[in-house]
Amino acid sequence: MDKGIEALIADLKTAAKESKELSSIARYKKGIDAKAKFDALATEENVLALIAALEQSHKEKSHLEYRLKNVQDAFLAGDERALRAERRVSELEKTLRGTEENLIAAVDQVAELESQPLCVKSNDAMREVAPLCVKLPEAYTIRPGHPINEGERGVMIPKKGGNWLSRFDVEHAIRVAGGTVEGGK
Repeated sequence: MDKGIEALIADLKTAAKESKELSSIARYKKGIDAKAKFDALATEENVLALIAALEQSHKEKSHLEYRLKNVQDAFLAGDERALRAERRVSELEKTLRGTEENLIAAVDQVAELESQPLCVKSNDAMREVAPLCVKLPEAYTIRPGHPINEGERGVMIPKKGGNWLSRFDVEHAIRVAGGTVEGGK
């Protein structure tokens, strides 16, 4: 509001109060002067100026209320997005904790498995899970025994490409490769 309208409002307000207070003494000079001052200020031009100022003020107030509503809506939308983001962060943190726990458990299992000796069994599935490379010892072949009793028993002799392996030699080769033998000595 401009200063002229503010001054007019103040003057008109004062004149209206004085006119009202002194209207009961309309015969006296003070009452007559107060009424004349109010009538002088309450002209059609001043009343129209006050109405225009009031309408402008009302428009500005409506515009400010509209802007305030937009700002409030924006804050509410921001708050809602922030709440959704907080919920998502919470979900991701929970997932991360679960993943970390699974990873720690897996590391513990790996450490436990690494600390256990490897047991070689004649089981194809076991070889697929934990293959162990063992260099086999030299093989044996059977040849007839001592000439005295050569028909009764055969003698095992080392021979390249032989068909027989010594259990002791195989167990030793497995142990040298870092494995253990179930039932072995």
